[in-house]
Amino acid sequence: MLSFGFEKCIFGFDTKIWESQSKKQLEEPLNLRSARNIRRFFFSSAVTSSLDDQGRFIIPGNLLEYAQLKNPVIIGAGDHFEIWEEMLWESLKKQLENRMK
Repeated sequence: MLSFGFEKCIFGFDTKIWESQSKKQLEEPLNLRSARNIRRFFFSSAVTSSLDDQGRFIIPGNLLEYAQLKNPVIIGAGDHFEIWEEMLWESLKKQLENRMK
């Protein structure tokens, strides 16, 4: 599964993990604006992506545009992966490195 991610990246999830995360989100009460916004953000952009014979997957145009991908970088993030525009990732990585000092 691919969807909008935070800070202009694309989130990628294994289907089982996506289903587990979705279930958690759906347990949040609809009267909470933050719960509604999270649902709209992730679910409105979610697409199933399968691999072709060469192990590649297609990223839909709306996700490419959202993440401003020209030179994509894929990073591992625990239970999911993230696809970043290289310059955005390098900028965020520097910020993270400075915070970890």
